[in-house]
Amino acid sequence: MALPVPGATGIDNSGRFVWRMLDSVPFEFFLRVEASDEAGNVGKMETDKTVKVDLATPKARVIDIAPVKNQ
Repeated sequence: MALPVPGATGIDNSGRFVWRMLDSVPFEFFLRVEASDEAGNVGKMETDKTVKVDLATPKARVIDIAPVKNQ
């Protein structure tokens, strides 16, 4: 099922778009981008592999610190 990205239609050509993904968006999906110019030319790109997005913030814990030995 193809769905448009909310807020991504009819936007100005600034060269950048930030998609604030909702929790309802699956972590893996295909993406198609279409753009048109003032002359009516349309270009599009489709991913042939799924885009995988992981919004989880990684966590780390320092276990030990040791000085570097002189060589």
